[in-house]
Amino acid sequence: MRVLVTGGNAGIGYFAAEQLHGKDAGARPAVRAVLRPDVEGGQLWGPRVFGLRGRPRLEPRWANLTDDAAAARLWTESVALTGLDPLG
Repeated sequence: MRVLVTGGNAGIGYFAAEQLHGKDAGARPAVRAVLRPDVEGGQLWGPRVFGLRGRPRLEPRWANLTDDAAAARLWTESVALTGLDPLG
């Protein structure tokens, strides 16, 4: 991938081009989670290399992602702020 960046952010553009992947590759973990029959609910899929790039792999779930009380509070607050409850 070649990226042309000018101005003061040239170093950031170079880093991003070398260390991160584009939108198509970024979608792979989500697409895999939706389409693969061996993927189970509650699994977390992400890029293989430092969580930044690479093929999808199964990741360990962080403790804050398994907190049911926090999830319920987030859902309740989201419904209150948006006025939408897709399950209600």
